[in-house]
Amino acid sequence: MNYKYLNTIFFTVIFTLTANAQAANHRAVAKKVQAASLDEFEEVDINVPSETHAQIDINSLKRNEWHMNADVVKTFGTLAFHREYGNSGVRAHGIFVPEHTKAGAKPIVLVLVHGTFSQEAEDYFSKDLSFYKHVLNFASTMAKEKHTYIELISFRWIGENNSAARKNGAIKLAALLTNMYAHYEKITIAHSHGCNVVNAASKALPNGINIEKIIHIAAPVRDVTELEFKPENFNILIQFYSTSDAVAAFGALTGGLQDISAGGSIRKYGAQAGKRVINVRTTVDSLEPGHANIKLIILYLNKILDVISDKYKFNSDLDLDICRDSTVKSTVLVSIRRYQNAQNNHELVGAAGMTKEAIAKQIADEYTFSEGQKAIFKTRYGKTMGEKAGLFQRLFNGVGQEWRELWNPMKY
Repeated sequence: MNYKYLNTIFFTVIFTLTANAQAANHRAVAKKVQAASLDEFEEVDINVPSETHAQIDINSLKRNEWHMNADVVKTFGTLAFHREYGNSGVRAHGIFVPEHTKAGAKPIVLVLVHGTFSQEAEDYFSKDLSFYKHVLNFASTMAKEKHTYIELISFRWIGENNSAARKNGAIKLAALLTNMYAHYEKITIAHSHGCNVVNAASKALPNGINIEKIIHIAAPVRDVTELEFKPENFNILIQFYSTSDAVAAFGALTGGLQDISAGGSIRKYGAQAGKRVINVRTTVDSLEPGHANIKLIILYLNKILDVISDKYKFNSDLDLDICRDSTVKSTVLVSIRRYQNAQNNHELVGAAGMTKEAIAKQIADEYTFSEGQKAIFKTRYGKTMGEKAGLFQRLFNGVGQEWRELWNPMKY
C-alpha cells in the first residue's frame, strides 16, 4: 500500500472541504462582481515596457482625483483599475497623499493579496466591507507616519488550489512590482496561499529589487518542501499564525505526512542570513483563532508592528494576544515564545557594529519587557501566555474552530 498517496488524498480532501465551505459566502457575491460593467473601471495594461511607465505621472492616471484626506471610508477614491491579465492582475487601486510630505521620501506601494478561492471576495477590494476599510486605514496611517504618499494595490490571482495557479499569479505580481514600482518601498499583506503567491513573486524579482516588508497572515509554510515558495529578496518577513488553524496546516502539506519529516515547520518560516524573519503565534482574547478569524489582526496591525519594532530587535519567535475589550490599557500584548541566546550573537540580524555588552543589554531588555507582557496576560486571563495544547487536541480544536467560524464569523 502506498501511504504517500493515501496521506496526500486524506489531507487534500480535508483541506478542500474546509476551505470550500469557508469560501461559500465569497462565491455568493461572485455573480454581482462579475456582472459589473467594465465601463466602471479604467483599464491599465501592466504588461508593457517599463520605459512606458516611466512616462506616466500622477496626473495622467487621474490620481489627483484620489487625493482625499477625509475619513477612512473616503480616504481612497472610487475609481479603480481592472485589468484581466491571465486571470491575474490589479483588481483595485488607490492612492493616499498625507497633508504633510517630506521632500525626497520614498513612496510606498502596499499590495494586498487574497487566498485560495477568494478571488471574488469583496472584502479584498470593496471599501464598503470592514476588512478592506482597515487595510485602507493601515495604509493611510503609514503614509502619515512616513510623510510620503502610498499606493494600495488589491491584487487578484486565479485562486485555484494548486501550485501552478500560485506561480502564475506570482509571475504577474513580480512583473507589476518590477515595471511600475521598482523605486518604491514595497510592502505586502497576504492571507493563506496568497502568501505563497508573494513568496514566489519575491523569488522572481530581479537583482536589486527587494520587498521591504512581507506580512503574512496564516500562510501554509512550504519553504522546505517546495523551494519555489521559499521567500527571497526581502528585508523583513512577519508570519502571523495560529496552532488551531487547520486550513493552513493542511494547506502546508504538499505530499502528506512525509512533508513533516522533511524538516522545517508547516506554520513557521526558517531563519535566513541577513534577513529578519519573525514568527508570531496569535491568540484573540487568549483563544487561538481559525483560518478566517486570524484576519482580525488587520485592526491592530499598526500597533503590533510598532511593538515588535520598538521592543524586539533580536527575538523573533513571539506570542501575540489581541484583547478586543477597548477599555483595557494594553489591547496588544507581545511576548517572547523562545528566547534568543545571547551566546549566538554572531547570528543576530541587526547586531553589526554593536558591542557584546550592548547586545547583552538589548536581549536583557527584551526579556524584561516580555515578562511584563506575560504578567499582564496572566492577570487578565488567569493562564500562562504561550501555552499550547497537545498535537491531537490542536488538530480537533482546529477543525472545530474552522467550522464554527463559518457560521459565526468574528465581527471586526
